[in-house]
Amino acid sequence: MKTAILAFCLIATLTLVGCASKPQTFGDQLSDGHKHVDSSKQQMLNSEADYQKMRQTPVLTPTY
Repeated sequence: MKTAILAFCLIATLTLVGCASKPQTFGDQLSDGHKHVDSSKQQMLNSEADYQKMRQTPVLTPTY
């Protein structure tokens, strides 16, 4: 009898925990997508600015 009660409690707990997490909605996925796009744009701007700085101060190569 105790085993049946313990098993029931375990199954009930696992069922409730499984239902507690809420999946992302389509709108949430779009908000996350916008964050990634904005982050990527900023990274690209930073890369382009670093490239321009590098071009303005070229490294001298030794001549033989």
